Amino acid sequence: MSLTTQLSRRVPAPIKRALRPFKRLVTTKGREELQYWKGVPQPDPAARDDYYRRYLLGIAGERDDSYVAGKVVADFGCGPMGSLAWARGAAVRIGIDVLADLYADAFPEAIGGHGMVYVKSTEHSVPLPTGFVDVMFTLNAMDHVDDFPA
Repeated sequence: MSLTTQLSRRVPAPIKRALRPFKRLVTTKGREELQYWKGVPQPDPAARDDYYRRYLLGIAGERDDSYVAGKVVADFGCGPMGSLAWARGAAVRIGIDVLADLYADAFPEAIGGHGMVYVKSTEHSVPLPTGFVDVMFTLNAMDHVDDFPA
């Protein structure tokens, strides 16, 4: 029996009923995000790379790809479009997203062609060693964060 099942059996029924709308809200948010991405056409790789390169390097205040050369680079809230595919000079490119597993199932060919490692994570526990990432980008993660101080 899973830990979730064990814990669920200990929660009184009235509390479970009171929490159902919140569970539906969280579940619906993930489904809606996935449906959104399914409706977005896969971009031309060159155009995608140019867009993300300019956008992410602009956020960092950097001018060229040398900023990420040889570094471990991550994008928290990466989505399924290959936001770090442009960073070919990076030692490792990591896409971190709460829906990474769903993206891998929905877009297996695209995800496999980005040259990135996709990791499912929330703000509570990113499964990477402390200090492992040299550069962390984030463009679109705020709508998935439930605990801003974390």
